[in-house]
Amino acid sequence: MHSLDWPKLQFQFGHIDKLNFWLDQIQSQSSHEFRLLKKARQDRTFKLQVIGIFSGIASLIGYIPLNRACSSLAQADESNFHQQIDEIEKCYIELLTQIGEYQKTGQ
Repeated sequence: MHSLDWPKLQFQFGHIDKLNFWLDQIQSQSSHEFRLLKKARQDRTFKLQVIGIFSGIASLIGYIPLNRACSSLAQADESNFHQQIDEIEKCYIELLTQIGEYQKTGQ
């Protein structure tokens, strides 16, 4: 699993409260994001929405695996579409886990 660079993120956001605000936003919107992934599995027309939402999250936090998964989905064809959605979900769960662990430590 790729580990987030917390000191770099703290510096990037300029203040711990700003970082915590965005981490809270990511956590609080996770149920919506999981619903979007479910919809995309059922209807491939949601592909661009998935790429937009999750590449935005990846860019905001600097989570390279999620960014790569979004790039792979952009190039996915019918044969590997579901596999790429699964990869985005896996990376997103890993990201949420890291955020949760960070927030528990009170950093």
